[in-house]
Amino acid sequence: MFCLLLGRPQGGDGRAFDDTAARIQSIAIVHRLLTETDDPVEAGALLNSIASGAPVPVGVEVEPVAFDASTAQKLGIVANELITNAFQHGAPPITVRLSSGEQHRLLVDDCGNSADGTTGLGLQLVQWMVEQGLHGHFALGARPGGGTRAEVVFPAEPG
Repeated sequence: MFCLLLGRPQGGDGRAFDDTAARIQSIAIVHRLLTETDDPVEAGALLNSIASGAPVPVGVEVEPVAFDASTAQKLGIVANELITNAFQHGAPPITVRLSSGEQHRLLVDDCGNSADGTTGLGLQLVQWMVEQGLHGHFALGARPGGGTRAEVVFPAEPG
């Protein structure tokens, strides 16, 4: 990753480099967690680890749930993209919530207005990963009471 940032252009042209570095960092965090822990992976540890890499405070509320390594990897990539989107385009406070039951529901809320209908590479990656990898649904929209909410819903038993 350091080599990638050595070639980073100054100003706004460097944004693609920053985004790529953030994705690499996310994959590295998820990979480290998967290699340091036995299957299953605790969702709280996963999401707290990803949130700790954000440049702004991110609140994390997770119901006790664990995922197999494959699901944890996909969820980690999705969560990283949504948290990154929240601090780049939204406004603090940022909160990540994961609830479980027959379906898992991941919510990433911020107080900005980033749900403007545009989808960059990060949100396209989220959409694809949620639909193809987690067999779920993704929505980005206004949060009740103001702000933006990204919502991921996927079955407890991916199929």
